[in-house]
Amino acid sequence: MVLGFFRPAILIQFRCRAFKKMKNIITIILLILTLNCFSQAKQSELVLLAEAYHKYHHTNNIDNSIFEKIDKISSPELKKEKEFISELIKPKNDILSIKFLTKPDISTLENIFIIRALNYNMFKDSPIKEKKVIKQVKSDQISYQEMLSAYYNMIFGILVNKHEDLDLSTVNFDLDDLNLSNKQEKAIFFLTAMERFGLNSWGFMNIPENTDYKSALETVNQYPKFYGEEYYMFNDFDFIDFEITVDIRRPKVSFKDYHLKKYFESLSYHIESLEFINEKLQTDKK
Repeated sequence: MVLGFFRPAILIQFRCRAFKKMKNIITIILLILTLNCFSQAKQSELVLLAEAYHKYHHTNNIDNSIFEKIDKISSPELKKEKEFISELIKPKNDILSIKFLTKPDISTLENIFIIRALNYNMFKDSPIKEKKVIKQVKSDQISYQEMLSAYYNMIFGILVNKHEDLDLSTVNFDLDDLNLSNKQEKAIFFLTAMERFGLNSWGFMNIPENTDYKSALETVNQYPKFYGEEYYMFNDFDFIDFEITVDIRRPKVSFKDYHLKKYFESLSYHIESLEFINEKLQTDKK
């Protein structure tokens, strides 16, 4: 009788526990479904930003409706990314403002790296699915340093792409104001900037049988200053190296090897141009 009396109570407790367990399972399933839907929405918005960058990062001929599409992006964690891409593609942008030059948080860096990877994929003859590109970036565990160099590469690449006469001679970069926490990060900023700027002088110095020393020197004179000094005064290159992808068709290379080579190449062009101009002045005096 005693056991019979307790059976209903035990059964009720068991059913309550089972109901709570089932309720928790349903809650988890709904959460997973919600997150999955949100993830898909975020991925489609990353693709939209990549498409905008891909189409307009090299031209000033822009369909302004793209800004309306970007503005409709609703994922709150993509707020900085959509502001960044929107500013990048503008013909008259303010990408050198402290807002964009300041080092972003790690989540923003990763999303922008994904946007750049999606952009590269769009150049392929046989592009893979966007989801696979995003998954690949995440699974490759790209280093923080490589993502940071990619971020500044996009900024300075836009300047070179959208301005035929890029004069930054009045611009001064104080790297202590950009949330760059160590000399490695400051070197990433400097060397990435100089690699992009150096492309202009490289073009004048590599004209077949007609090297344009004067134009090359004019380009160098339009370089920005760092800490209020000429670019060649920056010499803090004693930092920990890391690897980056320069060409998606090839293995990763040393950041130091690649960028220091480009930097010293630009320095040699500068010296060579100065020597040629000086020799010409001496010859003309005679």
